[in-house]
Amino acid sequence: DAEPWKTIKSTNPDEKEAKGILENSDKIKIEGFKEGNKDFGAAYCVKAEMEGISGAIIIPEKTRHKNIIEFIAPVNLREKLNLKNNDKVTIELE
Repeated sequence: DAEPWKTIKSTNPDEKEAKGILENSDKIKIEGFKEGNKDFGAAYCVKAEMEGISGAIIIPEKTRHKNIIEFIAPVNLREKLNLKNNDKVTIELE
């Protein structure tokens, strides 16, 4: 079994600028699926790096959350980068 991706969420990006950058990036689509009675919608990933660690920004097609960027990586980012809530990080698109 594969270990789940570790995630970290960053709040308060400049929404207009971030949306424009992401719309003009190469995306990988993850199809939605159903598990039991729960539906999981489709999402897009954009390859990126956070402080030199490769991963991706994940963008769900449908969400109730605004001004949140979710970055996924194969390592625990909080541990690897010694992060605490409200720390600022740099994410660069690949």
